Amino acid sequence: MRAYLLAAGTLLLGFSLAFAEPPKALVPPGLKLVPEAERPYRRLVIGIDPLLASPFMLPEGSSFDGLGDRRLAAIRRQLYWLNFELLHGQVLSAIPKRTKIFVATPDPRFHAPELGDERKEFREYLRARARWTPAEIEERVRFFVVGRAIPFPQDIAEPLGTDAEGRLVLSIGAEADVYYRDAMQQLVRSFPREFATHTLPGVNTEGGDVELVRLPDGRLALMAGHHRVLRWLEYRYGDGVLGRVVPTARVEEARAAFRKAFFGLDVLFVNEDGLRSPSLVSDELFHSDMIVNVVRGSKGVVAFVPALEGAAVDAISRQPLAPEVAKRAQVVYDQVARQLEGWRFRVVRLPFADHPVRNPVNVGKYMEPDGKQVVLLGKYPYHFALPDGPNPQRELQKRFDALSDELEAWRTRPSDAGFERVERAFRDTWVEIDRAAASRNPTFERQAKAYEAEGIRVVPVPIFPMGEGGLHCLGLAGLRPELAEPAERIAGLLRWAE
Repeated sequence: MRAYLLAAGTLLLGFSLAFAEPPKALVPPGLKLVPEAERPYRRLVIGIDPLLASPFMLPEGSSFDGLGDRRLAAIRRQLYWLNFELLHGQVLSAIPKRTKIFVATPDPRFHAPELGDERKEFREYLRARARWTPAEIEERVRFFVVGRAIPFPQDIAEPLGTDAEGRLVLSIGAEADVYYRDAMQQLVRSFPREFATHTLPGVNTEGGDVELVRLPDGRLALMAGHHRVLRWLEYRYGDGVLGRVVPTARVEEARAAFRKAFFGLDVLFVNEDGLRSPSLVSDELFHSDMIVNVVRGSKGVVAFVPALEGAAVDAISRQPLAPEVAKRAQVVYDQVARQLEGWRFRVVRLPFADHPVRNPVNVGKYMEPDGKQVVLLGKYPYHFALPDGPNPQRELQKRFDALSDELEAWRTRPSDAGFERVERAFRDTWVEIDRAAASRNPTFERQAKAYEAEGIRVVPVPIFPMGEGGLHCLGLAGLRPELAEPAERIAGLLRWAE
């Protein structure tokens, strides 16, 4: 399995914050800041793996060398498609038709060319599985090369909004990891008319742990996870601080640095009390997008926070969630819910009963041109028994196991009959994936109902328990104004900041 901010203000135990209007002079000329939830999803950056990748709990395609080029190519293609869908779910069938896809593709120089072309395999996946037409693929898909695979593009940068030329402005901290910086620069170099960069001085960023949000009173702020504070302190003072009490003065230093970097916006540190009391931290919750989702509903801005319920079971291991893991996560959820209420957000809790990485707030989100808020909500196979049938996740895993057995049998003793069984096993696996995706998930239904009660449209996205990332982690989304519309109209529809 893959292992995969702010000047000193009035802050009392993370519950009370005096918000100040950011000075307009601090925002670069031409830059229009837009909260993530209010972007129209006109661009989406995703990453694909090299052809040598090993799908979760399935054999590597490279282990079949010498068994015939045609059949080997067919096996690698099927494994590659499975690998993509297991990691990304069926998101490419759920996104708006207006969305253009920018695909981070591993540098072909780092593997043998006879293994194939990831771009060709991805196009074929779009045609065969996502049902995209050749015209759609040609119009909407662009590739760029990266040195290393990027499974979670959201982390490479934080989109700020658009510049005067309509380009998506991607921000990255001056202290960000080289891995993220290289990937972002390659994207911008490849598509200079679509993307621009902005360096944030003196801070460390990961897109899953920083986000521009709308405050309940309508102004913009930066929401950042407490790990950004820890990383900032490590860079500033050179000492490890994980698990240590962070003095309030040091927290305020970090706040001042992030506020300066983000144009004077107020900065909210998610789970700030965890900095002062390490017992209020969960190792499983390493980014803020795993803890809170701020969107704009029909009643105004609302913050969604997970809530573990019942006897949670890890969908991958099929084992009950360790009591200490569940307790730590729930402490953080409850603490952050109170913190958000102190910041005057309305808070809605979302039930779930899985490992914290598979939570109902790590979502894709965007706003339609008419102002309707939309969330792309991951719909995992239900991993408990349904009243009228078996456990969908367990049935899916059985099919994967059977496929693995047939592949291993054919690899060990190749034969025509054995290969026919392999082909049938692949067909049966895809059928089971679609069956699991279509099956009921009572927990998902409750989550969707909670979003819909706030006037938010929910787009279900079948996704599968694999790795350490949800829909928000898997894509870097941004906006692109319609050139046919005046900027003033776009600004009004998207509620851009002044």
